[in-house]
Amino acid sequence: MQKLSIKVVGKVIHGNARGRTLGFPTANLEIIESPDYEVKQGVYAGYIKVEERVYLTAASLGPAKTFNEINVLYEAHILDFNQDIYDEIVELELVYYLRDLEKFESVEELIIWLNRDVEMTRELLEV
Repeated sequence: MQKLSIKVVGKVIHGNARGRTLGFPTANLEIIESPDYEVKQGVYAGYIKVEERVYLTAASLGPAKTFNEINVLYEAHILDFNQDIYDEIVELELVYYLRDLEKFESVEELIIWLNRDVEMTRELLEV
């Protein structure tokens, strides 16, 4: 798997809280700084810097297809993290491309894949 280093800076904004209800709360980012090229939509393993601390994250770039969304979103599920960081400026680094975005047949199937994304993130990035 090819290692990447795609960095973006964003402000954490309120989303629709769908990730939280699924057991995968996400930091939704309003992008402030990003690469000057188009980043491929999909699911990534990476790091997120919050208040000078770095955490593992499984991040998604693109619409939530299972829920028929069309807006492109940066969403980061921060592993082992449970803080209110709304309005914080964070740095997100996408390190490994895990998979394409998919429209799943059910929420249960989506949750299975989200668990796999988190597991793969841990395997690839934990030291």
